[in-house]
Amino acid sequence: MEVLIEPRRKTFEAWRLAKFCGGEERLKKCSNAPDVYYYTAEQESWKAWNAALNSIVVELLSVGALTGGDGVDSEVMQPSRVIEAIHATGIKTKVGP
Repeated sequence: MEVLIEPRRKTFEAWRLAKFCGGEERLKKCSNAPDVYYYTAEQESWKAWNAALNSIVVELLSVGALTGGDGVDSEVMQPSRVIEAIHATGIKTKVGP
């Protein structure tokens, strides 16, 4: 889950800056809790954003099914690249049996 937080936070903050006034000041973090937004509205929005993304899971075939019949990964469907690309958007994955 930790690998998903940074892409999610980056996207959340860009959205927040684009849609609402207040600028960077509104994205200030608490000095004693660097993962918590100082302003309640931003913290609650971040929690909702994160909860919404937690409800989305991309279920993938097993790693064996993503490789070619000869056991060699194709250029496009390398399992680690597929998973990394999905995680870069802040979305969870579940790999099948």
